[in-house]
Amino acid sequence: MARRAQLLLHCSIEEATQVRCHAQLEYRNVSAYMLRLVMNAVRMDEKFAPGPGGFRDVMISGKWKRTGEKKPRTTMLLRCSPEEARLIREAAARRGLPMSEYVFRALRRSWKAMDEVPGYERS
Repeated sequence: MARRAQLLLHCSIEEATQVRCHAQLEYRNVSAYMLRLVMNAVRMDEKFAPGPGGFRDVMISGKWKRTGEKKPRTTMLLRCSPEEARLIREAAARRGLPMSEYVFRALRRSWKAMDEVPGYERS
């Protein structure tokens, strides 16, 4: 059996619910849904932010900070290959973000893009 990695991601209960709903709409399990979107973000990150002096803030801009509002929190388990886990960790480190924040920014960016597609309706 192939080795698998597991990433424990911290998020709000609202974000976890949204992930589950989107995964169900695409007939995917939660890990497959999240992994598809975050690996797209990692590939774009590698393409446009190759290192020092690159387009650092093209994909994920802004500094990481918590707002004063405290929301109920939960965790989600993302199962992936060890190589995918390494790439996600490296991309988050390049951005100076915690891994969970990197993943959920990629997801929120995808959700925002879907909302802007004309004629797209979320159930």
